[in-house]
Amino acid sequence: MQARNGLFLRVLSALLLMAALSLIVVHLQVDYNTKETTLAASSASVRMGEVMQVQIPSGTVNVNTADVEELQTISGIGKELASRIINERERNGAFVYPEDLLTVKGIGTKTLEKLLTQICLE
Repeated sequence: MQARNGLFLRVLSALLLMAALSLIVVHLQVDYNTKETTLAASSASVRMGEVMQVQIPSGTVNVNTADVEELQTISGIGKELASRIINERERNGAFVYPEDLLTVKGIGTKTLEKLLTQICLE
């Protein structure tokens, strides 16, 4: 009976450790002194194999609710890119982190950095 309890405790400990590690992997670190975010391991950056330093979005166009016309008011976004943003949003849900926009064809790290002063994620 004690052997079973010992095995149960070891398995439970391993599962808790794995859960804790998965939470650490998606940790978002914000440096409030510089208003920069270290995006270490969110979904897009992991897929892209990147670690980015970007500013927190400070603009007014909410990419999670904007239609094609509103997205086109953002410098650098035309009709085609606006449609891709909406398609990605409809396919995978709201953009949680700025780097999630990297999954949209036509948006790379340089474009994303230019967009940050014009967009918000709400």
